[in-house]
Amino acid sequence: MAADEERAPIMLQTGPDDLQQGSAGVMAAMIRALAEEASVPIMLHLDHGDGLKMATRCLRAGYSSVMFDGDSSRRHRRSAKARGGKNKHRFWPAPISAPCLAGLAGKS
Repeated sequence: MAADEERAPIMLQTGPDDLQQGSAGVMAAMIRALAEEASVPIMLHLDHGDGLKMATRCLRAGYSSVMFDGDSSRRHRRSAKARGGKNKHRFWPAPISAPCLAGLAGKS
């Protein structure tokens, strides 16, 4: 694997469209199988998730980090959701982020 040769960690990400094709558990299981063969760290990130339910499913499945932006929410609602998510998941050893500035939501 090229990452092994370069001694470079790997960060893979999934988004809501990917999770329509396979569950968070399936995605995490595939990454765990890849990680067993790699000599470098591999992490799995949820990018632009659509809310706390999706973030929770991904964290429970073993994702390394999650980000949701709640495109349909007003800015203050997104901010409250992010704070609520961080409080709800404060015992998970994973970063949780939510861009709360209008105009950033949904842009990679």
